[in-house]
Amino acid sequence: MQIDVLDKNQAVCHIPKVPTIAMRIHGSPNTFIDDKAYLPLVESGLYVASFSYVFDDVRPKDCIGNEVYRRYYLLFGDDDAKRVIEDFIRTKERAEALMVHCFAGRGRSAGVASGLEDIFSLGNPSKPWETESVNLHVYEILLSVARRMKVGIFS
Repeated sequence: MQIDVLDKNQAVCHIPKVPTIAMRIHGSPNTFIDDKAYLPLVESGLYVASFSYVFDDVRPKDCIGNEVYRRYYLLFGDDDAKRVIEDFIRTKERAEALMVHCFAGRGRSAGVASGLEDIFSLGNPSKPWETESVNLHVYEILLSVARRMKVGIFS
């Protein structure tokens, strides 16, 4: 399966060429990033599903001893991971591509893409979207939840 990891600007201009699952990651309403900056995706019959998730590009260590982070930011958790995995399982048979995007296209979206790649062996072992900015917390939670769900490589 082809995987595209995009930022918010690339995502709204993205025109799928094959049946595609879109996963859109928004920041929490309490953050400084204006969620209204997320414009609609290009209308296309090739989007087989479009899912939206809300969590911030933070890690547990960011929140330790930091009242601002604990109060205003949403940390990716088990329920978020379960929803991402279930949404993907429900639609993957109808898709040839996955488009994941967040605000910058580096942290949260790369963590989700890497997690789904490793859980479901989607054919992108080199993971060209992975950079030093990938949110490893998102990745690790996805793998942990997939293991408990007994899906993908854990089935």
